[in-house]
Amino acid sequence: MNTLEYLKQYKDIDNLISAKREQIAILRDKAEQTTTNYEIARVQTSIVDKTPNIIAKIIQEENEVKTEIEELDRIKHEIRARINLIQDNNCKAFLISRFINGNTVEKAAQTVNYSNSGVYNLQERAIKAFENANI
Repeated sequence: MNTLEYLKQYKDIDNLISAKREQIAILRDKAEQTTTNYEIARVQTSIVDKTPNIIAKIIQEENEVKTEIEELDRIKHEIRARINLIQDNNCKAFLISRFINGNTVEKAAQTVNYSNSGVYNLQERAIKAFENANI
């Protein structure tokens, strides 16, 4: 993955985290439904069923999703930290506007008062500054 692709993943990570949080909500709903059904079944019969195993599996899946979210958050933090190390404020502002805020190249150019034609030189400079920024 090159630097541009690495930076572009920031906004994709936001979308992925949202999807994973939705996945957790769905898993919790399933667990609540299973628990309710289990309580009803326990009252009606003494037959041992698979409900506790289902609930345990749901909890395990939820924990796995939470771990994935933590890793995605770590990548986002790493990107922000490296951008913050950049000394050139125009490069820093461009990278924040373009990759953190998810703006187009043209909108990011407006943020730093660059013309559309000059912003590609700035983007190249900003990406090199990012590559040289070490945490």
